[in-house]
Amino acid sequence: MSAAPRARRLRELVLDRAVVGLEPLLDLLLCVYQELSASPLAQEKYIREFLQWGESSPTRTPGSHHEIKSPSWNGVSDWVWDSGWGI
Repeated sequence: MSAAPRARRLRELVLDRAVVGLEPLLDLLLCVYQELSASPLAQEKYIREFLQWGESSPTRTPGSHHEIKSPSWNGVSDWVWDSGWGI
């Protein structure tokens, strides 16, 4: 499947409110980040890259009134918006 149909399908999934929303996905990413950062797996190449990516995110999620300790994953939603998925 080429990139265009995959992007279209992903957009449909994201916009379908019956599917998991963006906020729970961001929470999941935050949990995965915290677990991996405390794990011996943190030294693996791809996990280390993921953790470095997470460290570069700002400290609040969009629409959140709560401060979140690094990382927050605001960068994820910005990336989703900038990619044209228009959440």
